[in-house]
Amino acid sequence: LKREATDEDAFEEFFESYPCMKELNEVVENFHEMHIHVIKLGLGDKQKLAKAKLFFAALLSIGDMVTDIMMIVQYFQTRSLWGYAWASLGSLLTNLILQALFTFAQNRAKPWQRQLKEQFFVWSLVKPGVDAWRVASGAEHEEGQLMSARFELTVNKSCELVAEAIPGTLIQLSALLMSESKPTSSALFSFAFCVLTAAFTSTITSWDWDLSKAQRQYKRSIYGYIPSNVKGKMKVFASLYFLSAFNLLTRSFACVLFYIKGGISAVSYTH
Repeated sequence: LKREATDEDAFEEFFESYPCMKELNEVVENFHEMHIHVIKLGLGDKQKLAKAKLFFAALLSIGDMVTDIMMIVQYFQTRSLWGYAWASLGSLLTNLILQALFTFAQNRAKPWQRQLKEQFFVWSLVKPGVDAWRVASGAEHEEGQLMSARFELTVNKSCELVAEAIPGTLIQLSALLMSESKPTSSALFSFAFCVLTAAFTSTITSWDWDLSKAQRQYKRSIYGYIPSNVKGKMKVFASLYFLSAFNLLTRSFACVLFYIKGGISAVSYTH
């Protein structure tokens, strides 16, 4: 319970470690609910590590959007960088529009007050935090919604990754390499923050899908590579994270170099 985000995830790992308890759960009626109740009486709600992971990812997402806005303002202050400003603004708006459309579809059966509330979360940039809170608090799949809170979190993170984080890395790296002026400290910080956030988002998405009980059950050839022991999990997490960061950096750098050499046609032809 301390390491997993939900009771179901905790018990899935528990039953994998102790098969005899899994057999007992199948035989004894209400064993599952009774066991959860007894453990929580002893431990209380101490699923802090997994929940901290969710909120840390949300803070990174919000911070990435804030640094993007900071760079947009900085680019607009220099006339020669207006192109990067419009590109960054377009990337940010694309992410928000995609999240807004999905949020509308997710809550299409809800009253208009709920729709306005959800749209406010999107456009005030706090949607990642709201999604993380719902998953951490074990929010139920409400009637009329397309999918669960966990799947909604995954979709919104995917929108952020594809529409903002990866394009933002390319845009800011282009500005750093192609600008005639010396890069500012804020520009370097924003670029590094963008790369680290994209890598963490990608890692967490892969992590959550692999640890999903449903995915491991129905797609065993793809999921199940993360071990159950803590040391193994740390190794896999670090490997996924640094692989994502390195992959994003090398590909972005290659794209910018090809663009400098032969324009957009060279980038398209190479990739």
